[in-house]
Amino acid sequence: MYLVYCESCQLGKHIRSSFPSSVSQRTSSPFALVHSNIWEPSRIKSNLGFQYFVTFIDDYSRCTWVFLKF
Repeated sequence: MYLVYCESCQLGKHIRSSFPSSVSQRTSSPFALVHSNIWEPSRIKSNLGFQYFVTFIDDYSRCTWVFLKF
C-alpha cells in the first residue's frame, strides 16, 4: 500500500488552542515587549520571489512590521 503525505490534510487536523478574549496585563511602554515570528522557507515563492519573512509586533501599540527576504 502506498501512502501519500498531504500537508493540507495534516494541517487541517491540527487542534487549535483558544486564546483568552481579554488580556489581563499589557506592557506600560512601547517596545517593552516585542513578539516576533520567523517563517520558514515556503515551497511557493511570492510574485516578487520572497521565500522567508519575519514579523515583529509591539505589545503596547500592536504596531506590526514585516520584513521579507529572498
